[in-house]
Amino acid sequence: MSNRLDRNPNRVSFDPQDADVPAFDAIAEERGMSRAELLREKVKETVGQRHDDTGLPEDETLRRAYLALLDTAGPNHRVDTKSAESALADTLNRPKGSVRSVLKELEEHGYVAPRWGNITVRRRDALVSSSPDVAPADD
Repeated sequence: MSNRLDRNPNRVSFDPQDADVPAFDAIAEERGMSRAELLREKVKETVGQRHDDTGLPEDETLRRAYLALLDTAGPNHRVDTKSAESALADTLNRPKGSVRSVLKELEEHGYVAPRWGNITVRRRDALVSSSPDVAPADD
């Protein structure tokens, strides 16, 4: 392991080789994100796909929550935070204030990406596909 990794194992640096970095930057800009934010999102999505072969959360509460958000989200796979909290409260039979922890856990596993009062819900096909070309919810 290099000395750099010993000092900061969470910092990632790599040579993109023939990857189209300008196109990646354009996608990030279209989403109002930095390159680093989009890369973090992609890492979370990749890790989130490892849970099972359906791509759905193994935990029943998270599975129900994700599917409820997917149903609530519009065609662009986005839902405003208040509507998301209401849908989860109804689905999980919990007070609205208590569903934020569920949203946070879904975010940690890469199923949703909150941003500026909206939540982007990943498409189901993106959960089960292992193709690096699968686009996230809003492409």
